[in-house]
Amino acid sequence: LNADLSLGDWSPDVAGDVRALLVNGTRVYVGGDFSSIDGDSRASLAAFDLESEHLLSWNPGVSGGLATVETLAASGSTIFVGGNFQFLGGGARNHLGALDATPGTVLPWNPNASSTVRDLVADGTTIYAAGDFITMGATTRNRIAAINTTTGTPTSWNPNANGAVHVLELVGATFQVGGSFTTVGGQARDRIARLSKASGLATSWDPGADSTVYDLVTDGAIVYAGGGFSTIGGQARRRIAALDATTGVAQTWNPVTGGGVVKSIELAGASLLVGGTMRTIGATLRNNLAALDSFTGHVRPWNPNANDEVHELAIEGTTVYAVGEFTSIGGQTRNRVAAVNSVAGVALSWDPNANGVASAVVLTPTSVVVGGSFTNIGGQTRNRIAALSKSTGLATSWNPNANSTVEDLLVDGGAILAGGSFTSIGGQTRNRLARIDTATGLATSWNPNVSGTVRALALAGPTLYIGGNFSTVGGVSRSNLAALDTGGSAPLAWNPVATNGVRSIAVDANAVYVGGNFLEIGGAARFHVGAVDPTTGAALDWAPEPGGSVVLHVGAAGDVIFVGGDFDDIGKEPHAGIAGMSAVGAPVGVELPAEFAGAGAETAAVLHPPVPNPARSRTALLFELPRERNVSLSIYDVTGRRVARVLDREIRAAGPHETTWEPGRAAPGVYFARLESDGAPLATRRIVVAR
Repeated sequence: LNADLSLGDWSPDVAGDVRALLVNGTRVYVGGDFSSIDGDSRASLAAFDLESEHLLSWNPGVSGGLATVETLAASGSTIFVGGNFQFLGGGARNHLGALDATPGTVLPWNPNASSTVRDLVADGTTIYAAGDFITMGATTRNRIAAINTTTGTPTSWNPNANGAVHVLELVGATFQVGGSFTTVGGQARDRIARLSKASGLATSWDPGADSTVYDLVTDGAIVYAGGGFSTIGGQARRRIAALDATTGVAQTWNPVTGGGVVKSIELAGASLLVGGTMRTIGATLRNNLAALDSFTGHVRPWNPNANDEVHELAIEGTTVYAVGEFTSIGGQTRNRVAAVNSVAGVALSWDPNANGVASAVVLTPTSVVVGGSFTNIGGQTRNRIAALSKSTGLATSWNPNANSTVEDLLVDGGAILAGGSFTSIGGQTRNRLARIDTATGLATSWNPNVSGTVRALALAGPTLYIGGNFSTVGGVSRSNLAALDTGGSAPLAWNPVATNGVRSIAVDANAVYVGGNFLEIGGAARFHVGAVDPTTGAALDWAPEPGGSVVLHVGAAGDVIFVGGDFDDIGKEPHAGIAGMSAVGAPVGVELPAEFAGAGAETAAVLHPPVPNPARSRTALLFELPRERNVSLSIYDVTGRRVARVLDREIRAAGPHETTWEPGRAAPGVYFARLESDGAPLATRRIVVAR
């Protein structure tokens, strides 16, 4: 990146990951786990000329272990290399070694770390190392050590961390350290601490983080921290925070990341460069790298960023089980079935690894039941339907064995309702809809006999809503959407009529939410997702308008509706395949509750409908605040481009307020008024401009 953060021309092609960069003199040294760079073979280590940006012949390489380079440091003409390897430059070096900066030959220096070295700091005649190791040579040094640059032996400095140390930052006479430890320097310190450079003892500075801290950088009175945490410095802060350098208390600066973790932060003038596994940050789509204003920051809603379609979701506590066609979600490789934290949006370790598409998921007290087109899941042969252990992800003995795809599932007492394209399941002939005993895996006598594929099921008391691609249910005409009494097989009178296939249904007290590839439902135009009245079947006003094709899941959880499908944005907000929004009947202005929108999200702010709407010369915008806030009100077009700032960071007291927007030369069409506070979205309203 250029100094102004514009993209430079330098673009070497790397066959693998880059984990470490070091500028030393006229060279840029590169470390990672790559096999080639800029078209030439390089084993995780390379060097470029800083001026010409040409790849140099310097080629020491690492091998053994995972053959990764995690960190680089320089002292004069020596390059120190840390990571997970057993050989460096052809010499036996366990996880830590030294190279001549120019020819790249390995030097005799050999501390012999027992495990991965993650960070290095060179300071005079001492190299400070952090990582997973517990010994340096014959000396016990738990995860943090100081090593003489000449002899390779540890000094007496010994903070003794009880968990991995990921980052060391030297600030004057102290080190700031982050990792997964809970004690270091002789004191209880949760994942972040400050240590005396002289003694190695922890100072009184104690922000405390609830999960791993991966990087730290200090700017005067502020310490920026990045990691996997959701609280730090006594405040809710999602993956990145600004801490008072004296007290350790989290500051109001709060740019929440949209899933993944923050692995690296660097200051560049008035900007903070942030890298990690996030897709969005500060309400802006960014693929794992972003630049933030170091004085303001932004808030970003939950966004796990699935790399392909999400077909179905099930929620239990803070875990969202997702199934579909993805192979990556929540920052991890997960083949079609995954468990994602509902607050952080990161994937959990649970990993059943299905060999084909997973279309449906429901939860029993002990199992996660999954349906789809797979034939192997949870380590066992299971044809299109299986029960997985919640703790291990392995398949249980339950095995209904469907002869074709299972598209959706529901729990109904001691049974599982299954819909799909099958004609045989649970040992019986059943046309596309069946009830299966949860103990035996056998089909019951219930047999509605649907003419085409059943893709969606939703249960509300004794009423079963079904959707799919069918024209009759029990011999009665129904276009892709119908309701049944679970005590009988004939359809009820409820008949919204969907013009094309229905892929998913969710029900609450106010609405039946429907997703699919239809363009009209309940007598009104709706683009792939909409809501209909549970009594009359008429379309309701709720219409998120996803910026993509078929919506494959809608799921209700209180005031939140989760939506999954093949889209890049929804409600004019950037979301890749999965998103959350307020339900029908939720308070006006609510986009997500605080646990999904991030710390500081306002759920009581109200933005009233514009008056008049459609607008011609001007429209009034009325809003209410629950407390005094610094607010902005902007107008966006349908592409997401800001076309006007009505209010710009104005302090407004608690209570009602009114302002106006004059469209002026704005072209006729649809626009959106967005109320924000310090970058955090409060509410959005649609405005139609007419002439």
